[in-house]
Formats: sequence, C-alpha cells, structure tokens
Amino acid sequence: MGNSTSASASYKLNYNIADLEIGKTFHPSCYISLRPFAGLRGAWIHQDNLLSFNGSVEVLPVGAGVVTIDLPQSASIRHHTAGVGPRLGLETAWGDWHGFSVIGNFSASILFAEPKTKFEFITTSASVIGATVDVLTETLQLNDDYWQLIPNFQLQFGVNWGMDFNCNRNHFNVFATFETNFWWETSTIVVIHRGLGLQGLTTGISFDF
Repeated sequence: MGNSTSASASYKLNYNIADLEIGKTFHPSCYISLRPFAGLRGAWIHQDNLLSFNGSVEVLPVGAGVVTIDLPQSASIRHHTAGVGPRLGLETAWGDWHGFSVIGNFSASILFAEPKTKFEFITTSASVIGATVDVLTETLQLNDDYWQLIPNFQLQFGVNWGMDFNCNRNHFNVFATFETNFWWETSTIVVIHRGLGLQGLTTGISFDF
C-alpha cells in the first residue's frame, strides 16, 4: 500500500448567460424610478473539477532488491448544465444627485435544464507474485444525464451615474454594483446535489436610444 507524497487540484468554470426581456419604466416621483420586466433566461454552465495524487510504494520481489513503484491516482468530475426558462424582475433607481443615484435590481427565473455529469476515477496498484511485480491501472466511469427545474436568483445593489444628451432623446449610464447569483443544483457528486453561488463587483456601461 502506498502513500501520496503530493497532490494537486483545479477547478474551471465556464459561465454563460443570455437574457431577453421586455419592461416599462415608471416614475412614482422625480427621485424614484421603477422598471418591472419579464422575459427569458438561457444558461450554459460548465464546471470541471480535476484531482491528482502522486505517490509510490516499495516492494520486494523474490530474488531482487527493494523496488519503488510509482502509483499515481486521479479523479475528474465534469458538470455541464444548459437550460432556458421564464424570468421576472424589477430594476430601481433612487435619487438624482448631479446624475448619481443608488440602484437596486432583483430578478428570479426558473430554467428547464439538462445537467450532464461525468465521473472518471483512475487508480493504480502494485502486487508481488514471486519475482514479478504487477502494476494494475483501473478506470471507473460514471455518467448521469437528467432533466430538472433549476431556480435562479440575482440581486444587484450599487451606484449609477448617468446623463441625457441629444435633446434628452438619448441617455448614457456608468454603474458599479455588488452582484450575487445563486443557482440550485447545477451539479451532482454521486448522491450529493450542489448549488452554485457567484458574487462580486460588476461594472458596466449602457446607452439608451
């Protein structure tokens, strides 16, 4: 039986979102702007987990000295999820201080998605039979492909600066927000269902015409 002397792991995320929406802006007062919207959200989310372990074992075949055998082990877990579904949300803007305002946006969607999971485990073992050392490599593969509904919530809070031009027919915005996205059950490890949470700074520029 060998011991691992080193290990490495990597995680790769490919996150793609496409939204189609229709909305209307309301102004309950000169300092408040509300824009409810409805539409569709499509998502393509790929997650790849790669693990590897390096180790060795010392064996003593009959009639020979001590022989060191490398016994690498590895595992890969790949999750690919794609789906589309309805989306509802609300965009808000509060205040108007020389073009600056506080914004808060929320949306919820539920996607009819097809998660695909692929597991691959590779193990190496050594056995001594008389003067012979046998090294055996075994590969175990598991595939899972199913359909399910995946809820998604998106929340943004931050600041915006904008200006009107061309006789108020066009509008230009620059914004910076803290954004969080949460997805239910985008991947599965054996019988453990996992969600996916993403959060951080989001910046952007928009032009209205």
